[in-house]
Amino acid sequence: ESVSGTSDVEIIRKEAARVTIEQQNHTLTKGRTYNYTAVVEGKEDNLEAADKTVTWSIKGLDSQDREVTLNEFTKINEKTGELTVSAGETAAKLVITATSTLTPSVSGTTTAVISNNSADLPQTFGYTIDKDGDVIGVSPDTTVTNFKAKFVTDEAYTLKLFRDGREIPADSKVATGDVVKIYKDETELSSNVIVVKGDVNGDSKVDSLDTAQIKAHRARMITLTGIFYKAADVDGDNQIKVADIKLILAHRGKLVGYTL
Repeated sequence: ESVSGTSDVEIIRKEAARVTIEQQNHTLTKGRTYNYTAVVEGKEDNLEAADKTVTWSIKGLDSQDREVTLNEFTKINEKTGELTVSAGETAAKLVITATSTLTPSVSGTTTAVISNNSADLPQTFGYTIDKDGDVIGVSPDTTVTNFKAKFVTDEAYTLKLFRDGREIPADSKVATGDVVKIYKDETELSSNVIVVKGDVNGDSKVDSLDTAQIKAHRARMITLTGIFYKAADVDGDNQIKVADIKLILAHRGKLVGYTL
């Protein structure tokens, strides 16, 4: 005689309930690397180590908590949580998110303020880096050698200037659109675009072609934007006016007191 029967087996589904990032209420320093960790809790006490992994991501905010584009060198390793803050980062805050790989709808966040001070970049600059990370205030006819000498005076740092991806020779003149990169111990710390006053078309010269660009902009035949707008705004008042054309003409005529 045989006996048969059935039994109910309760299968408890593995599911994350909460992700908590352990680093909270902190400040980040530009030019440094940080390591983030997260704790994953399950709805039931049945999660194994492999179920407690997370995927890391970040986004930048300005001082008004509006989302902004991060510097290309600010990044987080999505698997390890290792965060590198670029020395040239212009965002005011970073929102760091850890998302459960087991339950992607569950995540945890932390917001960190980015300090205006840099841990690794030299503090002595002969030019201004604006809110967009561009180097402004560079005079026409500035050579690569002269730019380097004025931009950073600390010999612990190495500067290289690039145009179209190629390093520029020391005796060449700097142009609007060139990129300056700062290195320390062969590690790249920052990358910034250069704006040369009056060099509106980015050919390293300040001539009639540049004044023609400004006139065309004022006549609404073209629209100057970004670094080219900044180059045309010679007097730095955030407007492109006849006064900017006059300053370029005075510079080209080598009139006393009108050096850009």
